[in-house]
Amino acid sequence: MDNVEKTESETIEVEKVEVKIEEVKKRKPLSEESLEKLKLAREKANAKRKELAQERAVEKEKLIQERMEQVQLSKKEKLDKQVNKEAKKRVVATKKRKDTVVVEYSSTDSEDIDFEEARVMFVKKDRPKKESVEVKEPPPVPRQPDAVDLAYMSMFGRI
Repeated sequence: MDNVEKTESETIEVEKVEVKIEEVKKRKPLSEESLEKLKLAREKANAKRKELAQERAVEKEKLIQERMEQVQLSKKEKLDKQVNKEAKKRVVATKKRKDTVVVEYSSTDSEDIDFEEARVMFVKKDRPKKESVEVKEPPPVPRQPDAVDLAYMSMFGRI
């Protein structure tokens, strides 16, 4: 009860507590032979870690190279597709089209025309279409109420 703090309305008492720190037991010193074995084991472990790190670095570099090649191939493929599309457009645009000849014929037509160099479309003359006449149905005739309907209407006031 050494320290006492006072505030406006209350008094708080604080006790000091002593904590004992136990001393850690000291290790038994290693012999010269054990120290040599430990030194060799550490050197061996460090060498192995370095070797594995180098292997991982080489593997990582291979993966990076593969990805770069894939990206380059995909870009090249996209470019090839675009070039192919453009080439097809140009070929279609530069193709010489044959003149189109439309021949309408009926049973009375008989002409000898040379069609070897031209595209030929034969169109058969159509008969004129008949106009369809729409027939309107007359409106439905209201039915005459029977005895049951009359009784129902008289009961519920619909007369």
